Amino acid sequence: MSRARALPPLAIVLVISLAVNALLIGLFAGNLLGRPDHPGDRGPRGGNSDFMMARSIEDVVPEADRDQIRQAFRQAFRDSRDIWTEKRAARTALSEALAAEPFDAAAVDQAFADMRAADQALTARFQSVLSQELADLSVEQRATLVERLNEINRRRMERVDRHKDRRGPPDDGDGPPGDGPPPPPR
Repeated sequence: MSRARALPPLAIVLVISLAVNALLIGLFAGNLLGRPDHPGDRGPRGGNSDFMMARSIEDVVPEADRDQIRQAFRQAFRDSRDIWTEKRAARTALSEALAAEPFDAAAVDQAFADMRAADQALTARFQSVLSQELADLSVEQRATLVERLNEINRRRMERVDRHKDRRGPPDDGDGPPGDGPPPPPR
């Protein structure tokens, strides 16, 4: 007769840690993949439009100026180490709150709020540098940038429309247009 062994505390902690990490990866992937399509909100391959704009700036300036732009963004990233540290601490707090018994919804909510605050601070810092770099462009370079961004967005919207066409006709009208019926259960 076999006897069931109790898992040691370390094994339980490792399993919980693995589950939390899988949850965080799922939240991150879901955030990237599950965003609604709004014109101008996302760039190609689901990228953030701010980053798309930063990459496009490099395309409209002479080669000699590109290194200065890259350096400005690298410096902003280095200057944001404190915010990245705060974001990591918030992720750690989330993991601990998820593993806590009894479950503390307020601690989870606070960890998510801290993560959002760090994300917003990082976005603000990046956009500040982006704004400075845009201000340094000539009128012609900004016009070329706008044309490039509009073209990227037009192609993205065409891909979205093609994807919607492949999904089939809308369902009974309860959900968003083009969603079609839900997938079968597993």
